[in-house]
Amino acid sequence: MGKTISASGIMLRTRLLISLVMVGAVVLALLGMAGSISSQATSRARAVLDAQVEPLVLLQGLKTRLHRIRESEVKLALTEDFFAAFSRHERLTAERKAFGEALAVLCRSPSASPAHVLERVETLWAQYDEALGALGQPVMEMRMEEVARIATYETAVRFAALSSALDRVADETRLAAMASFDDAELAQSRQWRTLKLVAAVGTLAFVVWVMWLWRALFGRLKALHGAAVDMAAGGQAELAVLGGDELAALAQAFNVMQARIQARERALRDAHGELETRVLLRTSELFDANTRLLREADERQRAEHQLALLSKAVEQSPVGILMTDVDGVVRYANPAMRALSGDPLSDGTGRLARLFDPALSAPALVTAMLRQLEAGDDWDGEIEMERSDGSRYWAHVALSPVVEQGGRTTHYLVLCEDISLRKAQEAQTLYRAHHDALTDLPNRVLAMDRLNQALQHAERHAGRAALLFIDMDSFKGVNDRFGHEVGDMLLIKAAQRIRGLLRAGDTVARHGGDEFLVILGDVGSAEAAATVAESLREAFAVPFDVAGNDVFATLSIGAALYPDDGNTASALLRNADLAMYQAKEAGRNSWRFFESRLQDANRRRLEIESCLRGALERGEFRLEYQPVADPSSGKVFGAEALLRWDSPVLGAVAPDRFIEIAERTGLIVPIGEWVIESACQQAAQWQRAFDPAFHIAVNVSPRQFRAEDFVTRVARVLARHGLAPRTLTIEVTEGLLLHDHAEVLKAFEALIAAGARLAMDDFGTGYASLRYLKHFPFHTVKIDREFVRDIAADPDDRVLVDTAIRMGKSLGLSVIAEGVETAEQLAILRGFECDLIQGYYFSRPLPPDALQAMLAGAARPQASVEAPSAVALPGPGAPGAAPA
Repeated sequence: MGKTISASGIMLRTRLLISLVMVGAVVLALLGMAGSISSQATSRARAVLDAQVEPLVLLQGLKTRLHRIRESEVKLALTEDFFAAFSRHERLTAERKAFGEALAVLCRSPSASPAHVLERVETLWAQYDEALGALGQPVMEMRMEEVARIATYETAVRFAALSSALDRVADETRLAAMASFDDAELAQSRQWRTLKLVAAVGTLAFVVWVMWLWRALFGRLKALHGAAVDMAAGGQAELAVLGGDELAALAQAFNVMQARIQARERALRDAHGELETRVLLRTSELFDANTRLLREADERQRAEHQLALLSKAVEQSPVGILMTDVDGVVRYANPAMRALSGDPLSDGTGRLARLFDPALSAPALVTAMLRQLEAGDDWDGEIEMERSDGSRYWAHVALSPVVEQGGRTTHYLVLCEDISLRKAQEAQTLYRAHHDALTDLPNRVLAMDRLNQALQHAERHAGRAALLFIDMDSFKGVNDRFGHEVGDMLLIKAAQRIRGLLRAGDTVARHGGDEFLVILGDVGSAEAAATVAESLREAFAVPFDVAGNDVFATLSIGAALYPDDGNTASALLRNADLAMYQAKEAGRNSWRFFESRLQDANRRRLEIESCLRGALERGEFRLEYQPVADPSSGKVFGAEALLRWDSPVLGAVAPDRFIEIAERTGLIVPIGEWVIESACQQAAQWQRAFDPAFHIAVNVSPRQFRAEDFVTRVARVLARHGLAPRTLTIEVTEGLLLHDHAEVLKAFEALIAAGARLAMDDFGTGYASLRYLKHFPFHTVKIDREFVRDIAADPDDRVLVDTAIRMGKSLGLSVIAEGVETAEQLAILRGFECDLIQGYYFSRPLPPDALQAMLAGAARPQASVEAPSAVALPGPGAPGAAPA
């Protein structure tokens, strides 16, 4: 049954083009309307901005300038110094001029407030300006009472009137701006509603057109699809074609294709019948012939099967296989062997094997191999061989004699496997085991081996050798500031710079971290080693360009000579390390030779470190308390807890001898926790017994402060002992504030929230103390004893202390002067209005029972004209200055 494909006269391409044109026209119309609306809205907003907002900005600026004028006028009345008064009067004059110019700009603005309002403002400003002008003569004559009178009684009223007038102008301008913005928004809303209506109409028209196109096109496509499905199922339906568009042409082509397929099917059926007859005849003849051939083939295949398997295995073997006669002449070489020899296209037949050629292999090795083969034994080993192109490779070679039934050797069988990769990996592994992965320098193991070689060479030739132990100063700061990636790049560049300054026979190695070793053989003299050390130090004065950053890295270098400073590698390394630490203690960026006293000092440090371990558990620490008092009344305000160590082995150990070691080993963390615990417990008892406001101060080292749970532990101690709020002061030095400002500030805020106070100890000794006082929430500053010690004799120290006290008070901080030793020092500090004092003049550090007796009134502080003659002034780290 035929199907009909009908069409109108309009082509499909024409219909689709009409659809695209309609869509484009609607989109362009909508875009044009939207652009027009947006442009008009922008113009209206800009007009409102120009007309209303800019005058508001001018008014705000005038109010700010007016308040600055009033502030300058008030401060001028309070100024006592002539130069300061003159400077402030000049600044006031400049501000008056700037205000007048800004007011003139506002009055000229076309959208400003009504003229009568602005005239009122100008009149008020003229009156206020005239009153301000009257300040000039009293200022020049330093009649500050007159200046204060004018500022209080004449200009204050005019300032208030002018400020009120400016506020009224601002209010009127603001109301006008709001009304203009409302009008602009209303106009824009009406335009957008029009746009939406046009868009809806265009969309509806497009939908109607698409529905009509759908019905006209896809109904005919459905008829084509049905005919194709029918033909695939074996049907022979023919399409009736109506119309002249593309679908009608497609239906006609479909009918032609169907007719041709039917004709071919009939031809194929006829040919198939004839072919089937011929195949049956030929099959019978072939069957008989195949039966005979199969019997012959089975016999031949059985004979060749084993040989084929063997040949294939040899040819495809990844191991090189070589067959030679007893004279070493090649008779066969498989592809793997030819590839190994470097000549894959030639089997080398008839030539002397390279393995047995004395000119290419070691003669002694060739003789040994042939002797063993002639004896009927196998030979096995690893040999470095040469290819035909001259390159060399490592091979594992196995040799076996080929023996006939009569026992005569006729050939030699050679198995050869390339082990170059394994050898290279072994060499690489060995190299990596002796070289630093980052800098590619020899590591400590290889460095010690080369140092031993240098010492042996020096011993054989009665010469000298030197070892330089190098440490990069402040490398941790580079990591903290720039990150570990930049730190690694700095180490690489530093290694390259050191290597470039040495002789070819010298060795530079990475000892670990930021430490390097330089081994100088045949150094000749100590002066030669010193020259190398100085050249290294000078070379590092030039900054490194690392990832676009100029990074400075200085060196601390310790040098040890053989045989003067040790005759073994370990002794030289130990002594050079000691000398390096001596260079660091001398201020870094320097070099030092080993001296025997360094060894004694190191032995003492090790002894202190050994005794320090476990001292806390053995109860060897105690606290003393140095009172902090009011300089006028002598009343005890509180005390500073100071750590003391009574070692059963070393006796009383001064804090300056063990605090640094405790800091370096990390023992300062548990010791510091014990100090805070004990001090808070004691202070809580004294608060309950004598004074609820009694303050206790505890020094905290940077390492203890940076402990992970430091703030939490302090909060627990305060809660556990019930210490009154804000009576525990944590004293820190500038060293804590050099890095990680954000983390330190966060910890400070947590301590304050827990009820603690913060004090900067040793104020004035750091280069950035003033900056830290500004950026960190300190409550107290402690003026270092170095400035108080000579305050009576040195005018510079008096000025510094006076300035520090004034600055601290201006920042709202309490000021404590340390190291007060004499009545004269006390009198000067009273004159400077110092808040609190601490020192031997008032009291030396006391055991708890002695301070308790003082608080109870059983003992009073001894204040004399001079400090007790038996008391030495405490230096850095001495009693009275020891950190917890």
